[in-house]
Amino acid sequence: MRKYIILIIIFVAVAYGNTLFNNFVGDDNYTVYKNAFITSWKNLPSVFSKQYLSTSDNIVLNSYHRKEYGAGEITYRPVATLSYMLDYSSWKLNAFGYHLTNLLLHTLNAILVYVFVLLLAKNNPLAFFSGLIFGAHPLATEAVNSISAREELLVVFFLLSAFILFIHYKRQSGLKKNLLYPASCLLFFLGLFSKETAIVFPALIMLYDFLFEFNCEIKKVFSNFKRYAGYISIAIFYLVIYFFVFSPQVQKSIPYANGSLYTQFLTIAVIFSRYISTFLAPLNVAIIPSFYYPLVKSILDYEVFISILFLFLLVVGVIKSYRRSRPIFFAMLWFFIAILPVSNIFFRLANMFALRYVYFPLVGLSIAAAIVIMKFVNFPAIKKISPSADKVVMLFVVGLCIAVTVPQNIAWRNDFTFGQNQVAYYPYIAEPYQAIAKHYFERGYFQKSIDNLKMSLKYKPIDSLSYNDMGVCYFELGMFDEAVKALNIAIQIRPDFIEAHYNLGIIYLNKKDFHKAAEFFEKTIKFDPLYTEAYNNLAVSYIQIDRREDAIKMFEKALEISPHHELVEANLKALTESLQEKN
Repeated sequence: MRKYIILIIIFVAVAYGNTLFNNFVGDDNYTVYKNAFITSWKNLPSVFSKQYLSTSDNIVLNSYHRKEYGAGEITYRPVATLSYMLDYSSWKLNAFGYHLTNLLLHTLNAILVYVFVLLLAKNNPLAFFSGLIFGAHPLATEAVNSISAREELLVVFFLLSAFILFIHYKRQSGLKKNLLYPASCLLFFLGLFSKETAIVFPALIMLYDFLFEFNCEIKKVFSNFKRYAGYISIAIFYLVIYFFVFSPQVQKSIPYANGSLYTQFLTIAVIFSRYISTFLAPLNVAIIPSFYYPLVKSILDYEVFISILFLFLLVVGVIKSYRRSRPIFFAMLWFFIAILPVSNIFFRLANMFALRYVYFPLVGLSIAAAIVIMKFVNFPAIKKISPSADKVVMLFVVGLCIAVTVPQNIAWRNDFTFGQNQVAYYPYIAEPYQAIAKHYFERGYFQKSIDNLKMSLKYKPIDSLSYNDMGVCYFELGMFDEAVKALNIAIQIRPDFIEAHYNLGIIYLNKKDFHKAAEFFEKTIKFDPLYTEAYNNLAVSYIQIDRREDAIKMFEKALEISPHHELVEANLKALTESLQEKN
């Protein structure tokens, strides 16, 4: 057993070791890099209060290093946030440490897959192969590379650990039995508060009992229902917390994909098909842009027809496996059950299609693939031709996975490589160009940033964020008129766009049009009463138009929000001293 675990660690390190050299990318900038919430343990009480949740607007505001507008999460995932706080206390903003945590979690998960299958099938080579496929497969690249997707890693870690303890609990007696069950329940609890997709865990353990413990007798599942009572009670408690205490800060009504319920289900079929086909033939793994989903209109579309046919044949195969191979049936149902919360069947997610969603279901796919391959290579005819066929095939499959995974990790190196990878596969989507623009902006290449923002607007013409960022770039280049024009368009698209109002105030302050500057800073604090810098700059504008008493009030208000703010304190001190000299 130790030998297999050491080999899994080595193979996972080969496949994902280069992630340690990657930077913060994509949503990491909001969740970690520019999220002031995780930088102080003083915010720990807020993790357990309604102050934890952020709106989509708050997440953008967080990124400007101003004030904690929640934890940067629109749903309640406190365990993931606590992990970021722990990382920050050790590594500050060194991306290496955060990636190291992700890599360690993924490695542990691959080992847990091995242990789980060993308990399930009592077959060391099969368990080892399952752990290797899970650990090396490129379908896991988003979950492992994206720090903001760490909740996926945590869910698998806690749920597999809980499942393993559940299996051991039934085989023990006395004190051990009494300790293992609550420990398993606690791990399920932590999984739920890592991400809501863990809610399906009770269904998975009941499926396991039905197939392997009760010989497919459904009556025994219900007659032993008390063994699930702890998990179900925790699930009910979580649902109350999730929906009534920490109601998700998401758009309440997201339109159907491509416009109707009919096209919604066609889109779901295509997405499911892409997930499974990417697992089976992972040569074209790509970073999927945010909010992207396939554009389908009719069942007669080629990809839709092929996807539905593929899924139909797959379901038929899964049903047949019920009699022929219960482990395969269990593994495939694991996939379908685990993906249900992110399937878009029950409600429409803002992101319909994301490879990180398949990390938890990947456990089932890895086990099913390992079983099928091992059955094939162990046919007597194959063994006769090559006694070591199982080892050769195992090395080939894992080697192929690693060959795709390693370069795919490089695509996550920084925002530029991140955007370039998406542009290569999805050239008509706006978001990749925004990522590249951000990369150029942070390195001072403002014209290149503008060029990419223009490409973004070509495919998403009504986008206030792109116009705002373009205005900031023009400002940095000293092109104030172009900056004002771009920012005004951003405000036309979205009149309450806080950052655009603030940026216009900064431009007019630099142009020494202090009345106009004050006007925009006043609008900024109207929309965001906690914007410290807006109060400071409004006070500076008031001083220039001889409204010194009002300026003092604005400085004092800024200090109420951000006590000991050095710039505000210095400005207030200078103003009061000048007033004293006059008097």
